[in-house]
Amino acid sequence: MQVVVFGAGAVGSVLGGMLSVNHHDVLLVGRPPLARAVEENGLRLKSATGEYVAHPRVVTALARGDVAADACILLTVKRYDVEAAIATLSGIVPVDMPVVCFQNGVGAEAIAAGTFTRVYGGVVRMTCSMLQPGNASFRGMGRVIVGVHPKGSDAFSRALALAFRGAGFDAASSRTIESDIWLKLALNTQTVLHAATDPRDHDSNEFQELSAAILEETRRVFKAAKIRARSCDGRDPTIDEMIAELRRPRARRAEHGVKVHNSLWQDLYLKRPHIESEYIHEPVIALGREHGVPTPFNAAMLETARRLHDSGTGPEKLRLTELLEAVARRPSRSGEEP
Repeated sequence: MQVVVFGAGAVGSVLGGMLSVNHHDVLLVGRPPLARAVEENGLRLKSATGEYVAHPRVVTALARGDVAADACILLTVKRYDVEAAIATLSGIVPVDMPVVCFQNGVGAEAIAAGTFTRVYGGVVRMTCSMLQPGNASFRGMGRVIVGVHPKGSDAFSRALALAFRGAGFDAASSRTIESDIWLKLALNTQTVLHAATDPRDHDSNEFQELSAAILEETRRVFKAAKIRARSCDGRDPTIDEMIAELRRPRARRAEHGVKVHNSLWQDLYLKRPHIESEYIHEPVIALGREHGVPTPFNAAMLETARRLHDSGTGPEKLRLTELLEAVARRPSRSGEEP
């Protein structure tokens, strides 16, 4: 089976790179700087457990002749590029080719299903960074979960999970992938807090309490909207468990040998034209508005992300008190626009 990684950024490069290292037929579709770096030096992958150099094929524009009959598409573009990516793919690959969506937020699978007949949801529970083209980093081989959209399991999803497992990932095939995606969204509501604030504040009790408060608000919204956000196999922490862990007394965080940064951190650092924060917080805010649940914490995180992006401010420039003040300024009742 050929694996075509369409939109090879940090996540796509780690997924495709490790599959390539483990002798899978991988084609990366990425921007010219990535293509040049991979062609000249290979795709360099650095983790806390080892360093690897992969040599997948790489192109900057996908053509029909590049795609094998047995191929699958790993769609790893940013959430805001999904519509354009699906439109491009629709003119190149058959509508019954498997398309696996690996995006932050929700809704990518439904967009893909408007064109393709075999759509799968994907969840990656590991932070991957790529600040220089062709050089990706990650701390360890994290979770990769795939499943039929909107629910179910089939031979392909099980085979892909097996391929990821063989490449070293902690992989699973889910029968309820939408639940896994919503659980990942809850986790991602922490992204702004980590990307925006000075690392000196990250070990404070106030930081942990704000993290817990964001999750508690998200949990209230999910409960009101009857959204099932849970792990397919019980191996990923529930929202309740994440909150409890944040409130446990803890020692100072240990430093890891490999530095990684979340998606928003990279967007702010690299001054990219778009950010994904609205695809994470807007669903929570909209559901809160619909069901009468106030969402001042999610609204404040989205407002902060937009302000930092629009002003060109880099990551880790705010002190925690500034985020607490942003929350305090938000209306405490539902129905307000963020």
